[in-house]
Amino acid sequence: MPIDSSNAYIATAGAWFQIKPALRDNAEEGKTNFINVINGTSYAAVWSNNFGYARDGWYKDNKGYSALVIPAGATIGVKEAVTENGVTTYNTTLHLIPQLEYERIPGTQTLNNYTLEFMLKSGYPSGYENPIFSIANNDLGLYVYPTELVLKNSANQQASVIFKENSVTHVVITWQRNYASNSDGNHHLCTIYINGVNNASFQYSGNATWGYGTLEMGQQDTDTYLYMIRAYNTALEHIAVKNNYLNAMIDGAEVSRIEAAQKNAIVDGNSISYDLVKAAGFNTMVVEMLGTAVLPDFNHQSGGLSNVRFEYADHPSWNTSITYAPIDGQGTTSKQYYRWNLRWKLTKYDAAKGTEDSIWHYADGY
Repeated sequence: MPIDSSNAYIATAGAWFQIKPALRDNAEEGKTNFINVINGTSYAAVWSNNFGYARDGWYKDNKGYSALVIPAGATIGVKEAVTENGVTTYNTTLHLIPQLEYERIPGTQTLNNYTLEFMLKSGYPSGYENPIFSIANNDLGLYVYPTELVLKNSANQQASVIFKENSVTHVVITWQRNYASNSDGNHHLCTIYINGVNNASFQYSGNATWGYGTLEMGQQDTDTYLYMIRAYNTALEHIAVKNNYLNAMIDGAEVSRIEAAQKNAIVDGNSISYDLVKAAGFNTMVVEMLGTAVLPDFNHQSGGLSNVRFEYADHPSWNTSITYAPIDGQGTTSKQYYRWNLRWKLTKYDAAKGTEDSIWHYADGY
């Protein structure tokens, strides 16, 4: 009998690091160590004194799903050197955000590309000012607050995205060096995905560093739940990110894997398919660039002439289109991102300027 493995939701192969709380137990020897399940490497960690190891630590969240539970007021830090009872243990270096242009992980080549993935939840926070999860040093690196993720580098670049409290959130951050080149030189791209969806993409300077910090978790006023961490010495593409999200997510807790897979099955090859988007029931905005013009972004800054169409899945009578609509980017800061905020400035016919009338069409005119 043929086996249907289409719903197996297998994670992308090749991770060099992974933490799985489902494989840990508070009764095991060395329970405070973090273990990389890929190769068995153990990293000593400092756990604060306010763990009871009954309903916290390597336990379950409030819905019964395996997690590292860090109650409000407790902290965990994975340090390079840990001293306990007068004995100092020196860790194998664990830097989950490495210096991307240098070799930092034993046995690997120079790290031009990198991916960090983790899934967590903030439980009933009463304070939002301090991070519940961080990989940072000297105010550089990754800071995750109860409802916000902030990423900072040494070039004074900062990106942030918002997510929900009391909700399991899957995060993937990718760094891709030399993703494009133009007259300004090589460009490097950082992308932040939340629950499988690209929430921010921005270019960063080649000599930027990200703190090279160590992992810290827990906060005074918030219960923190960690479900997994995974890292790759490559920059995952969006298809791989979606697959990892489906692999990691807790089926039935807040979302359905099958529904999420169907809703996100909109990519054909490496491109978003209009037909698949329509089949999934999304509202769509379709931009058709005219002549030799290219959709404006960081690498194509000249703009051009376009037709734009707005289609409503449940209300086709609302559909609207505009023909001969000049398009360019909007906002000085947003133009530093790889993908731009777009804007249209509608025009009237002017023979001297070579412009045409921008014309609105409504559903009955299609």
